[in-house]
Amino acid sequence: MAERPNYIKCVATGIVGENVSWCGRRLYAFEWHFMDASHAALNGRAEGRLLTCPECAKAIGTALGIDVDSDRQKKSCDASPAIQSPTP
Repeated sequence: MAERPNYIKCVATGIVGENVSWCGRRLYAFEWHFMDASHAALNGRAEGRLLTCPECAKAIGTALGIDVDSDRQKKSCDASPAIQSPTP
């Protein structure tokens, strides 16, 4: 498996006692990762510099009943006015 860029981070499942990400990767104590799905979502909403692991995003979407791949193609045109960027 090719090493991924430093800015792509996995998302922990949030299950106490399990050090595993949504994509099934083992997480280590001092490695940076998103603590749970809401942490990753808030980072994305704030346009943070880190990106969620695509496999984790797909697994979270599947758990929520969302087709992540088709939703990404819709882009932000479907976003509610409350979260759209203000126009200059």
